[in-house]
Amino acid sequence: SAKPIIPSPNGRVSVIVVLKRSFGNEMIEFKAGAFKVALRSKKPLVPITLIKHKKKRIFSKVTIHIHKSLEYTDFKHLKSKELSESVKQIIEDAL
Repeated sequence: SAKPIIPSPNGRVSVIVVLKRSFGNEMIEFKAGAFKVALRSKKPLVPITLIKHKKKRIFSKVTIHIHKSLEYTDFKHLKSKELSESVKQIIEDAL
């Protein structure tokens, strides 16, 4: 399997978790696995929300919401499932 951690020379770690909505308006459940990487890396976590505005055109407007960074000290005591639920709530609050 592909490694989800992409280290860079500046010490940052990038983990991209692609999630989608269900066919309704509710968000599907977040999987905890990707958040294990965030816990192991001991780096800040920056949730990002992409909101596609529904238009029946070739190009659609997308709003990008970059949330406040979560420092490792803020989530190091959480289990990966708890961290995934916390990030899901942050994203849902932006919708």
